[in-house]
Amino acid sequence: MMPLLLPRLATQIAIALLASPLLAAASLAADLPPGFLGKAGDFTLNAPEVEEDSPSGWYFRADAGYAATNIAAQTGALSFPVSSQDGTWTIGGGLGYRFTPWLRTDVAMDYLAPFNAAATGGDARVTVTTALASAYWDIATWNGLTPYVGGGLGFGIVALERDPFLSVGGISTQSWQFAWELAAGVSWALAPSLNLDFGYRYIAIDMPSTSASAGIIALQDLNTHQFRIGVRYALN
Repeated sequence: MMPLLLPRLATQIAIALLASPLLAAASLAADLPPGFLGKAGDFTLNAPEVEEDSPSGWYFRADAGYAATNIAAQTGALSFPVSSQDGTWTIGGGLGYRFTPWLRTDVAMDYLAPFNAAATGGDARVTVTTALASAYWDIATWNGLTPYVGGGLGFGIVALERDPFLSVGGISTQSWQFAWELAAGVSWALAPSLNLDFGYRYIAIDMPSTSASAGIIALQDLNTHQFRIGVRYALN
């Protein structure tokens, strides 16, 4: 009887010794965090799954607001320069990309609604469309609020018209002019992919060259202070 029990006992001991490393490995895999060398209990060692809704870095932006404009103008060949101020509204949008948590860039187009440039010789109607490539530094985030500063370069399409019936020699011209901007503001995270933006922009634009003969306005430089509210939506 004893000789028959010995082989069976040896077989059971061998099976237990072989099974114990597998049981220990299964217990260790169950304790590992999800995504570590595959799922818990998965012995295929598959690569961790990548979330499909992870941010891509791209975002859309749309803005609107109030613009206070100032133009340096000259009327008459011997007249001293005068300054014309007027208020109007602005609207725009663009596409951007976030390179790091604190650095982003975008390309945006903005439309400045028609406004008057007044001078002693009469009023000129001015319309401006800008296209600017800008970079922004998101300084830090506190409770969902992120202050930022930035700047950009580009061009403005300036349309200038003057009613020829007001005086002799009407103006009607449109040209592309160099433009640059400085910006600052704060964004508020409404959701992981949606930010509300409160911003200020200073934009300077060269004006079309016109002769300053008697009774005709020659506009020289334009700058605008814009106070805007907008949204930024991050693409997944």
